[in-house]
Amino acid sequence: MTLEIKEIEAMLYLLDDTDVEVVDQIENKLLDMGSSILPILEEHWQSDNLTELHHERIFSILHKIKSSKILEEIANWKSQTDSTVIKGAFLIAKAFNPNAVYKSIESEIESLRMDVWLQLQNTLSAWERIRVLNDVFFQKYKYQGNREDYHSKSNSLIDEVIKNKKGSPVSLSILYLSVAQRLNLPVFGVNLPQHFVMAFMPSDFEESTGDFSEKYELNKEDFIGEPLFYIDAFSEGLPFDKDRLETFLEEVKIKPQNQFYYPCSNLEIIQRIVRNLKYSFNQKGDEKKIELIEKISLILS
Repeated sequence: MTLEIKEIEAMLYLLDDTDVEVVDQIENKLLDMGSSILPILEEHWQSDNLTELHHERIFSILHKIKSSKILEEIANWKSQTDSTVIKGAFLIAKAFNPNAVYKSIESEIESLRMDVWLQLQNTLSAWERIRVLNDVFFQKYKYQGNREDYHSKSNSLIDEVIKNKKGSPVSLSILYLSVAQRLNLPVFGVNLPQHFVMAFMPSDFEESTGDFSEKYELNKEDFIGEPLFYIDAFSEGLPFDKDRLETFLEEVKIKPQNQFYYPCSNLEIIQRIVRNLKYSFNQKGDEKKIELIEKISLILS
């Protein structure tokens, strides 16, 4: 055992001190060490020899270090131009569910992709391909919009969406478009007010043999004409045209803007997830989660 580990263990022992100032000093030193000491903290936290207060203090430090680490990962995700939307959604989920595993999410996407790919044929039209994807996504895998508990946090945390097979318009769209893009289908999120939909965009990528799921944001020059149609993941992949989109804007009394008709960036999609979570946590009055989501919101702004 190295001297550093012995010093860390000695500081952990002092967390049970009755002197609050001593405890604060020790906590600050441990926090400065960052994520490198997480294994030691977790080992001690699981010990049966801790008092309740000692246990709470170690857990508090664990939580703070993990929160700091995930905030750094989210900031890195934002700064990378090739960041995928599914990775962004995972990082948001991990901030509130530390045990979330990215491989599990990738496994679900790959399973969906393979089941759709086995049924696709080169002769199918754009809508026929989407119909195959809809059949697998909504009928075989049973994904659906959570209309009974629309504002639940579970609808915005991608690991829970996969577990429960229920989600919000934006979370279902994230999963749906991630599968579509890996099938070389040019489906992208559209940041529509009071709803979230997707657009099937003819693009140069459509003729390529690989996927473009890692492209951060399409440029205008990537598009060939207008969207062929729009897709509503919250309504089992219902397709609709521009006229229906404009009717929706009229119904909710929102003046049409060009951005409502075209794909948005991955960052805008994740920002929307964050806004939904912020609303959910405020409804529940969960102060700790509100504090964390506010930090995430600031990083992504």
